[in-house]
Amino acid sequence: MSTRSGHAQTDFGAEERYAGSRDVDLNAKGVADALRARDALANEHYDVVLSSPLLRARRTAELLRPGVPKEIDDRLVERTFGKLEGRTWADAQHFDPPILFIEVGAEQHSVNPPGAEPFEDVWYRARAVAHDLLGRHAGRRLLLVSHSVFLQMFTGGPDRVQLHRVTRAAARQLGAGRVRAV
Repeated sequence: MSTRSGHAQTDFGAEERYAGSRDVDLNAKGVADALRARDALANEHYDVVLSSPLLRARRTAELLRPGVPKEIDDRLVERTFGKLEGRTWADAQHFDPPILFIEVGAEQHSVNPPGAEPFEDVWYRARAVAHDLLGRHAGRRLLLVSHSVFLQMFTGGPDRVQLHRVTRAAARQLGAGRVRAV
């Protein structure tokens, strides 16, 4: 069984900026939200926490589960957004040539920003992680802390990874869409 969580809030997220591969830290609200989520998940047991190597995910993982063994997995990083990184979502509307967007659930995703990682590559990464987890961590309770695009691909990709239901209270603490279970 595994639970997945996006990292808590950063200044980039609050400013609606693309962070992607940039290594930004949590802001004060993000730290507070992660601590409240930790309290909401107090009755949940995890054998291991797997985290993206990016600081915002590592800090969230440590705040959610101090003392639980952590594994850093480079494959859990966020999609690289190329020339969009550091720019606001509004900036993305004014690129020439225009950047195409698709709707995934309630979110808009950039399809073709110059220098960005293709969605297919993120999907293949997510598939590889899912298959690896089925073998290496069979029977263990896992908490995965990563990023929105990767987690969407992870959840949409694997056929056999069962995700544990997370309490609604924990989801509210990290903000809408941050803790998700299927």
